[in-house]
Amino acid sequence: MSSLKIHGYYRRLCLILCVAIIAGILSSCGGLPQIVPADTDRPGHTHTDHTDKPEPTDSVASETEKPDPTPESTPIPESRRFAEGIGQVLTDAFGKSDTLTAARLDFLFSPGLPADSESTGYTKSTVNLTSPQEDTDNLIIIMESFHSAVNSDAASIVSIQSGSEVAQSGGVYFTGPSMLIKSGNVETPMILHTYDSAVADSLQSLPALARFSFVLSGDTEPKLSAAAWNEAIDTFLTSLLSQAAESDFATSKEAMTIAGTEMTCAASTLSLAGNKALSVTRGFASLLRQDPSLRSMFITSFKTGEDEYGITGLDGVLRDIDTLPAEELTVRFKLIAADRPIGMRIYAATAQKSFFVELLFYEDGFAHQNNIVFRGFDGSAMSIVDSSTSMGGDSYEGQLIYESLSPGKIPSDSAVVATQSTLTENSSDIQAEMTFYRAPEDAEEEAVQLSGYSNYSQEKSGGDTFGYASGEITVSSSDEDTTLTYEMNLEQYENPVAYTVPEFLPAAGTSTSDRTALFAALSGPDPETFSRAPLTIRLLASVMFLFI
Repeated sequence: MSSLKIHGYYRRLCLILCVAIIAGILSSCGGLPQIVPADTDRPGHTHTDHTDKPEPTDSVASETEKPDPTPESTPIPESRRFAEGIGQVLTDAFGKSDTLTAARLDFLFSPGLPADSESTGYTKSTVNLTSPQEDTDNLIIIMESFHSAVNSDAASIVSIQSGSEVAQSGGVYFTGPSMLIKSGNVETPMILHTYDSAVADSLQSLPALARFSFVLSGDTEPKLSAAAWNEAIDTFLTSLLSQAAESDFATSKEAMTIAGTEMTCAASTLSLAGNKALSVTRGFASLLRQDPSLRSMFITSFKTGEDEYGITGLDGVLRDIDTLPAEELTVRFKLIAADRPIGMRIYAATAQKSFFVELLFYEDGFAHQNNIVFRGFDGSAMSIVDSSTSMGGDSYEGQLIYESLSPGKIPSDSAVVATQSTLTENSSDIQAEMTFYRAPEDAEEEAVQLSGYSNYSQEKSGGDTFGYASGEITVSSSDEDTTLTYEMNLEQYENPVAYTVPEFLPAAGTSTSDRTALFAALSGPDPETFSRAPLTIRLLASVMFLFI
């Protein structure tokens, strides 16, 4: 987006933002304390994972078997086991994705920060950036996040200072159904945006930047509640079961490596063809699309013009599925369970095209494995495979692999994060090495590769957390390498801290009540272009809008 291009010392801000965004997108970087999913109404909440890339082949050894007998007089039908298990996994996915969305934005300037926005009243992180290769002043970035547990008001303020220059401070403030944006550019008028009160109520648990991102992405409908998500799941499963006979289900055992441990998991697979496969595939994609976090996560880069992005992700799946010959379509829908349901895979294919989703979440203390994998009929794909393995005592090794493909299976972004950690309930010490590659979106851009390391430690005291990080990042492009060193101090307090909302003067500011007017006031792209942009671009834009 040309309107978001950054000059001067903002280049360094952009680089550290990219790294922070990567860390947030990549969950907890393979070694951080795990984010606790939102409470749900379904019992037996759990998590899982498997390390397949977005290839649909079942490469894991399996053997067909009969369902285990139960002590009940009437055996439970496999269809019922399947539906209840899939419902549990989808409930887990909603809690995980929703929390990770907030975490991605909390992670900005705060690597290692445990995401618990609902119980944290005030967070402040201070980042000091230096470039040994350049004779320039240090860049200091301060981010403050406020969240009131009393009235659910929230604010986020970002300040940037280069050397002896006066700091520029931009912020976004939420009060009821109103959002006030104060730019760091003193020449830019403040913006007061009002939106539906039901939407505002649904966002009360989120921190300010997560609310900002949600409003920018589309504020016409409230964020889905856990109860509404469970209702949508039940509607989907009722439709699915109405089209499946008991003979369409098969059970098997699968040998899997989960969080570094060999396990034998039970699998239940539903196989359908033709119009039934088409209906189930469409219904599943429509269901996932109702979760704004998953919908947003699955969007990949597809540049169609200077400031334009094409449709990808779940919208692309729903666009493409109606063009497929129903008589050629087959679908395999698999539930995976250890001591309880932990994951699912769906693979729908014709002779020429295929669609695949894997959702697997598993936790055992600080050991975990999380997979979120998507591939569309158009060849676009997104894969996150995040694992942490116990090495004995409080020691853990983690690895996170991220890959994004544009339509046609064209490489877009990729990243690898490896961690070694010492984790306890009250402290964390984490050493991480990372690489990130971003392919050019058009002929005017060039490929960028980032590599670096980070050392992070934190201590908890009561309900408060204090952390420190240091590291180095090298950015390589075709004509130069730029090395940045950084230090970060984190303060996180359970109790809220008072803050002052700037006074909005209607005569000197801009009032908006719809997305088109809001984006015009922000000097941004049109709303549809923003919604179709990759997640990294949208997260970066959410912060940069506070300074342009």
